[in-house]
Amino acid sequence: MSIEAKQSQQIPGIALVRHGLTPYNQGNVSAEDANDLTEEGIDGVIAEAERLISTLYDHEGNPLIKRVRFFSSPKGRALHTANLIKGVFEEKNQQVSDQQQIKILERNGDGGIRITELLDEVRNFDWGLFSKLVSGGKIQLDKEGPEITIEKAQSNPNDLPLGPYFLQDAAFKDSLSEPEALKRISETESYQEVRQRGVRLLSKMLRLIGFIDHKIGPKTLIILVTHDGLLSELTNLATAGSKFECQKGSYLSLFVEDEKLFVQYQDGEAVEIKYQD
Repeated sequence: MSIEAKQSQQIPGIALVRHGLTPYNQGNVSAEDANDLTEEGIDGVIAEAERLISTLYDHEGNPLIKRVRFFSSPKGRALHTANLIKGVFEEKNQQVSDQQQIKILERNGDGGIRITELLDEVRNFDWGLFSKLVSGGKIQLDKEGPEITIEKAQSNPNDLPLGPYFLQDAAFKDSLSEPEALKRISETESYQEVRQRGVRLLSKMLRLIGFIDHKIGPKTLIILVTHDGLLSELTNLATAGSKFECQKGSYLSLFVEDEKLFVQYQDGEAVEIKYQD
């Protein structure tokens, strides 16, 4: 993959959404039960959804796309985010004529949001343990278990932040002797597994918008609600390492122009993706 930059905001074919601010109270839930964002998180997601919709209509109020399709991680914070965005689309449809509405696609009674584990967070990731592997210090892995001490000089001799540290794929295992800590690391989805999941997801979504083989498809917007880890890896592998800082509740746009694929954050610089399936 190679990249080149351009300016100007375009109509997205795919919106990669990072879930909104959350207290992390819910794990896997149904779309109906999802309610895991803070009030600030709710307000932020709604504001970003309204900004997204504003890009989907021309100056005369005519829609530039015909339909929208939602996919979400099974986590409550992602599903709550997806529900809020869908609600903004539903509210807009109530305010305009039938000809101006953007249809929300449903499949097999999914209520307009398809849940997929491809969008899930890094599986079995223990934030407490990994934070101590990065910074060093004491941690009690179980309420009834002993407190262990992790020496940063051994676990993170290069003083890496959490993201780059995770890319090592547990090369730091040798610094631990506690069986429970080793077990939790071995159960964590590896960086290579996350990357492979991202490749599968990106290929699937590009087929849905008709980009693969340069067969530009119908005017459908795909909205994917996911987590920071997977979103960062998707943009990393798609742009050969270009960094896009996507705030919670916000989104990255993937769009097609002149049979080329670009990724863009808000109205910033767009980067071309030289994608090979």
